[in-house]
Amino acid sequence: MRRLLFPLLFCLLLTGCANKVVRGNQAFNKRVLFQFTVQGRLALNNPNVTYYIVLNAPSGRPDSTIDPTLEGPRVNGVSLNNGAEFLLGRLPFVGLLPGDIESKWTDFYYLQGSASGTGVMGRGRLVNGVPEILVRNYPNSLWRVLNDSSFEVQILFSDLTSAVAAADAATPGAVTATPPPPPLNFTANLATGDNIEVGGQGFLFDRWRANVPFAIRTDVGTPFEDLDPDTQLVMRQIPGKIIPQLPPGVNAADVNISAYRYQIIQ
Repeated sequence: MRRLLFPLLFCLLLTGCANKVVRGNQAFNKRVLFQFTVQGRLALNNPNVTYYIVLNAPSGRPDSTIDPTLEGPRVNGVSLNNGAEFLLGRLPFVGLLPGDIESKWTDFYYLQGSASGTGVMGRGRLVNGVPEILVRNYPNSLWRVLNDSSFEVQILFSDLTSAVAAADAATPGAVTATPPPPPLNFTANLATGDNIEVGGQGFLFDRWRANVPFAIRTDVGTPFEDLDPDTQLVMRQIPGKIIPQLPPGVNAADVNISAYRYQIIQ
């Protein structure tokens, strides 16, 4: 009897471990399927145009609600204290002018036009209080151009600050570790600007409706979409910076944000 008992217990332990690994993998496979649409045509052939999805996905907030108004990304423009040779001087969602609400963000994704005409997708994060581009060639399997006006990107929960911080804190090699639940929602904002790389001037062309962040729920469910009916570009001038101007061959409609759509999938 004892000989039969030990193999049975061993099998149960293995099964329990396997279940934990599966649950962990399912949590990390969760993603946001996000679509970004402009009024005109995406300027995929022009490196001097960049489309941004900016997120606030903080760590240490499992199963909590994040208020978009109080804790959302704000597209106020670039940093006043940094020139265009620094990334802080080119990202249009890091600045703060008098009267602005502070931008609270953790991660960003961007689509930049390219000489090949296909565009380049990348992603970045706030690292120790400083923005960094982490991936300049996001996998082609995780993004695509849907039509002349829209692109779609898969934003992996496991790449976001809310999950990465938890993974960093986990015991290395602990295959049974399961990531904590994400917040009940992320907050987000959208922007268009010029070249994100060195050579860009930090121009802000447009931003999501009235610069009010929106919520992205993190539970798997039906798609959600919203429209921005404003056809006027922001073209915000930052004191001490060059006045924004569209690149040659780019129309206002090509950088005018008109809609977004998202769905959580697993």
